[in-house]
Amino acid sequence: MASLLGHRLNIRRSNVRRRSLRLAAIILTSLWSLPLITGCSPELDTHGELIEPGRLAQLQPGVHRKDDVAQLLGSPSSTAVFDDEIWYYIADVVEQYSIFERNIKQRQVLALHFDENGVLQSLDEHGVDQGRKIDIVERETPSFGESPNIIQQVIGNLGRFNKDETQAPRR
Repeated sequence: MASLLGHRLNIRRSNVRRRSLRLAAIILTSLWSLPLITGCSPELDTHGELIEPGRLAQLQPGVHRKDDVAQLLGSPSSTAVFDDEIWYYIADVVEQYSIFERNIKQRQVLALHFDENGVLQSLDEHGVDQGRKIDIVERETPSFGESPNIIQQVIGNLGRFNKDETQAPRR
């Protein structure tokens, strides 16, 4: 009878061990997969301020001046390079999944043209579909002079130290 009770007790202990191992495996698997699951959700970044159509509808060419536009839309993102007669308001929404390439979901470029008296003449709105992809040039500008490697730099510095300044005074 005692051996039967001992055998049942051993079975219960092994069942408890199996259950605790299963629970530990489930916890470890869920902790391991948590970063993978959260990495699959996109991150949306907004650069600039997207201007609502209601605020754009308030702008009337020939009526509003620069200070009216600045009060309604805020200061421009940029102005024309050679004159102050064109104001640009630029905003975009960019989506990125974890480490993958960024994808532009929405872009809004407003170009406001003013006359020499500061009165709004026209307004042009451009989106992502009017943009052009520009290839970046990978050339490097050559620098003239010597470009020593690491060994030449180490050997070149060996004789350049002043012994009088580097030695501590003896007492």
